[in-house]
Amino acid sequence: RGGAVRIQGEGIGARFSNGCVFKNNKVALGSGGAISVESAASLFVSETTALGNVATGSVNSMGGFVYASFASSLFIRNIEVQNGVAKNGGAFAVIASKIAFDFVRVENCTADSTGGAILLDQGAEGHVFTSVFMGNSAGTHGGHIQVTASSLVVHSQHSSMNQHPRTTTAIRLIIT
Repeated sequence: RGGAVRIQGEGIGARFSNGCVFKNNKVALGSGGAISVESAASLFVSETTALGNVATGSVNSMGGFVYASFASSLFIRNIEVQNGVAKNGGAFAVIASKIAFDFVRVENCTADSTGGAILLDQGAEGHVFTSVFMGNSAGTHGGHIQVTASSLVVHSQHSSMNQHPRTTTAIRLIIT
């Protein structure tokens, strides 16, 4: 997991900021094309660019840029993510973790199945502040965001989601 970085364990955290670039990272079997955050670890990403990160090769490959599973907290601020690819969550896959997006632009990311830009699943909690989602697509559901047994709060009227022509829903919520 984590084509470039894997962060794991309680009290462990990472910060990437001020011009970091994650480009063309790939995880062949697993999740987190660039970054994987697991087991109560935390992540802060700011003023960063992510281009062409990929998580493929497995039926459950998730998170083209970031995969989080039972992580403590993730704060994503002032970043641009483009052309991420995964089975689920073309840019971000967040499982049973808390994540906040502030001034984030996710563009042209693709999920073979669900969550073209973001997948929130298994009790994940997502917060979106002043962010833009454009041209993202998913093979089945959630062209921009797929929310399954989780919560999503959009805090700003200035966030936008432009529909991809091949996707029937921008946000899909499943309550279980």
